[in-house]
Amino acid sequence: MKKDINILVVLHLFYMDSWGRIKAYLNNLSRYKFDLIVSYTKGYEDKRVLEEIRESYPQVAFYEFENRGFDVGPFFECLQKVDLDVYDIVYKLHSKGINEKQRYCYHRLFLRDDWFVYLYEAILGKKNVYRVIKKLMDDNEIGLVAAKNLIIEDPPHKINLTKKWAMEMKYEIGDTYTYVAGTCFAVKAKVLKKIQKWNIGIDAFEEVRRGKFSYAHALERLICVNILEQGYTFYGIDACKIRRVLRKIQSFFVKKSNSHVLLKDKRVLIDDEFFYVFFEGKYIERYEIAQVRLKDIRREWKGKYYSLQECAPYKYLEGDTKLYNEYCKENSQKHPFDMSVDRFDKLINGYKNKEFDSKYLPIVNENNLVLDGQHRLCILLKEFGPEHEVNVLKVKCKCTIRINLDKKDIKTLRNFAVNNRIYIYGAGVYGERYLNELEKSNIPIEGFVVTNKQENKMYLGKKVLGIEEIKERNVGFVLALNERNKREVIKTLNEKRFDFYFSYE
Repeated sequence: MKKDINILVVLHLFYMDSWGRIKAYLNNLSRYKFDLIVSYTKGYEDKRVLEEIRESYPQVAFYEFENRGFDVGPFFECLQKVDLDVYDIVYKLHSKGINEKQRYCYHRLFLRDDWFVYLYEAILGKKNVYRVIKKLMDDNEIGLVAAKNLIIEDPPHKINLTKKWAMEMKYEIGDTYTYVAGTCFAVKAKVLKKIQKWNIGIDAFEEVRRGKFSYAHALERLICVNILEQGYTFYGIDACKIRRVLRKIQSFFVKKSNSHVLLKDKRVLIDDEFFYVFFEGKYIERYEIAQVRLKDIRREWKGKYYSLQECAPYKYLEGDTKLYNEYCKENSQKHPFDMSVDRFDKLINGYKNKEFDSKYLPIVNENNLVLDGQHRLCILLKEFGPEHEVNVLKVKCKCTIRINLDKKDIKTLRNFAVNNRIYIYGAGVYGERYLNELEKSNIPIEGFVVTNKQENKMYLGKKVLGIEEIKERNVGFVLALNERNKREVIKTLNEKRFDFYFSYE
């Protein structure tokens, strides 16, 4: 291995609170010469952290980007700004969240900081740094090194979603591929030259929408596909063995209820995009194929419940195109599914010509609220009437949220409520669970607050307000949010000088 090795580290720092741990790993590279590029997201930066980075690495190059393309968009933009001929190795890093409660995917259980630790320990751990660099410098066949347990093959629904994006790029991929889940790896710099020539910049990516399989998700896979197509192989570092053995034991108790049981059931087919948005990472308490009358199925929209006859797709079938266009526009802002008159017309024609696979059942929850298949149900309602029975996939998701309010917490909230109003921040499944627990403890809740309010929304019998509508100062908030959203909301509350918010596990 040659003595003078030139390394480039490209780090996207979305979660600023991860910097301390990332810095500790970068210290393991201190015996080598490396340049550091740090990108961060506009509006999410912490100036103290950026100053600390500048103090530790005076030659660092900072780039600020809009919230586009997760960590992948900034990486592609940064690639356009560097001369890869100068470097031997590139480390592609990002601030993987360190506070995720639980996630089961790729047949693996991840708790808290597991994913972060696996990614970083493999390529920047004290015992592994030299090994990684030696492999990339001395072995001509190895193009990329990453955590062995995160070099995986995608399940079929994600392969299909990746293929759709690849087709738009006119990039052909096979029926299977291997990629690094988490997209932190070390790679030969010359391997990235072909990817650099794709000339993809940050403007090619849409604003981040959580839950949608986006261009960025596809590209993190296509990076790896391209490296393998160039004739290189991947090398996996087997890190954190004891932790992984423990998680394997723990995963036995959750894998049977993982949502992927639905994909394995040969009786049904589920739209790839819908599964990714609604079921990915969730747990299923029970499901069945059931017969339900069309008049018993409801649709939830903006906090209210409607019969199928009251829904915009049914109104379209009766000739109200204007209402349906308005619905499509509003729906696209709320959900990652794109609906249009053209798409609905194709569905109608497909149904008339019997081109629709009957295994794609409408999906409802345990209360017969439609989750997927509203348009199909409206077509059936128009043809057969409200008494007609249809087969549906009825699914009840398991709530994994656990809220433990001790006596001190309850006393704090009760005392605060004497002279102040308490709102729950978040009007979703977390909000429902918090409301139940707080009301059991006789803590009065004024209503719900959300960042982006829909008009005249009610939830669980309480008014939902936008944060901009809260004008009084004698208010407090209970944060009913996942860890990722909680950080963003805390930043918003601090900016608006709301001093009282409560966050409980």
